[in-house]
Amino acid sequence: MTMRSDDGDDRPATLRRLSHQHDASAALEHRVVASLTARGVLQSPRRRRVAWALAAAAVVLAFVGGRMTAAAGTPPGPDGMPQWLLLLYEDGSFRGPAPGQEGRYVEEYSRWAAGLAAEQRLVAAGELPPGGVLIDPDGRGQPHTEATRLGATTGYFLIKAESAERAREIAATCPHLRHGGRIVIRPTS
Repeated sequence: MTMRSDDGDDRPATLRRLSHQHDASAALEHRVVASLTARGVLQSPRRRRVAWALAAAAVVLAFVGGRMTAAAGTPPGPDGMPQWLLLLYEDGSFRGPAPGQEGRYVEEYSRWAAGLAAEQRLVAAGELPPGGVLIDPDGRGQPHTEATRLGATTGYFLIKAESAERAREIAATCPHLRHGGRIVIRPTS
């Protein structure tokens, strides 16, 4: 038998008590959330969306700014001079040294690099041996064998040049081109 309460609620007393407990739980939850939000531990969903939108806008602006700087050819190095990465590629048309003549190639590239160093244009250089490890977005690594349209990346020079045109002029003097190699010029930032 159901008895009507003084406020006209004709639910059983047990249900009325549960309803009051639910109201108390909801009120407690509201007070906890309000307290955590006031202390900065939680953000409102609207505020969180605004923060994400501002972060996304900052990323886009940084990307566009970096692209504009690279397009203008002014990625500055530590001394303010733009730096350019010359990536050396070799494919089937590259004419490597004859057996026993490797030292001649090393000497030729070394002389070229020494000239850049004397002009204070050489920042770094190195040979890139085959192989490596390809790291996936999940952090796992696997052996990497390079096969690009340009061939294998075999070395690099990091140089300083006032403009993209000047970097191209410098790259055009590299002995790598005389031996059938290719060079990709990339601005750094």
